Amino acid sequence: MHKRIALSLSLLTVSILACEPVIAIGWPEILIISGLVAFLLGPPLYKLYRRWEKFKTDLKQKDRRQ
Repeated sequence: MHKRIALSLSLLTVSILACEPVIAIGWPEILIISGLVAFLLGPPLYKLYRRWEKFKTDLKQKDRRQ
């Protein structure tokens, strides 16, 4: 197990020190990753936003009653 980690780290170090990039990320990959992040995090963040807005309106209504 430790040999695999050491091998992986050494390969990563060698690839970082290479003159030419080993892994190149272009605009299509950035768009795909952005789309995946939006797809995965969008609904929970939207739900959190809606709950926050409801909480603020509930606080305002509570203050008006008093």
